[in-house]
Amino acid sequence: MITPLNNTSDFIQGMMDIGSNICKRTNPECSKCPLNPMGCSYKPSIKIEKKIKKTIKDINMNLVVLINQKNQIYLEKIRAGMLWRGLYSSPIFTSNSCKDKWVVKNNISNHKPIYKTTILHRVTNKKIILNIIFYFFKNDKKVSLSRKNWYNLANIGVGVPRYQDKALDIYRSEYEKNNV
Repeated sequence: MITPLNNTSDFIQGMMDIGSNICKRTNPECSKCPLNPMGCSYKPSIKIEKKIKKTIKDINMNLVVLINQKNQIYLEKIRAGMLWRGLYSSPIFTSNSCKDKWVVKNNISNHKPIYKTTILHRVTNKKIILNIIFYFFKNDKKVSLSRKNWYNLANIGVGVPRYQDKALDIYRSEYEKNNV
C-alpha cells in the first residue's frame, strides 16, 4: 500500500496532478513519471483508436406556434419518433404538405401569421432546420383545436424540447416587445 497515514489529502492531490500532467490518455510521459520504478500498468503497445466522425444529417421540419389572447400556447404531446417522445411541442411537421393540411383542417388558414423565421437546432448527428410560423389569435372560436392543449405561456408546466424554448424566445423578442 502506498497511501501514507499522514497528509493523505496532499498525496491524493499529487496523484491527481500526475494523472493530469504526466499519465495522460494520449501521449503519456512515462519517462517523467515518479511511479514508473514501482511498475506501471500503462501498455504503450495499445493504440487508441480515433473515433469515426458520424455524418451529420440535415432534417427540414415545420413548426406551427399558436398563441392566444389569454397568453396561452397550444402544445401537443409528441407520440412519434424516439427523439422527443413524451414531451410537448407546438405542432411539428416533416413536410409542408402535412403542415398545410393540418392548418386547413383546424381552420387556421383564415388567420394571417404574425411572424415567420428559420432556426437551426442541433441534436447529436442531426442538424434540424426548423421553419417556424407564429400565429396569434385574438379570437380563436373558429379554430378547431382541443381546449385542453392550451398552456400558460409564462409557466408551461410540461416538458418541452429545447427547440420549443428557442421558438418561444423568438416570439418574446420579436412580438411581445413590439406589442406591449
